[in-house]
Amino acid sequence: MPRFDGPYRITDANPTHSTIMVDLPNAMHHFPVFHTSEVRGFNENDNTLFGERALHPPEPVTINGEQEFFIDKIVDKRQRD
Repeated sequence: MPRFDGPYRITDANPTHSTIMVDLPNAMHHFPVFHTSEVRGFNENDNTLFGERALHPPEPVTINGEQEFFIDKIVDKRQRD
């Protein structure tokens, strides 16, 4: 797991032990409790200052002569051991 990844939603806080529990995706096999010194606040990108970091939507895909923009459903997945 990268040192600072996210953002993740905080689901519980324990001020007595200075820990928080975060909602990690199911694919991650990590214990979801972290000490508050290991957590940073999320700062959204300012596209006017850092345009090269901006998240741009992907280009549309043409299927049967029609442009597709949204995912209706996931039809397959790749399983890794």
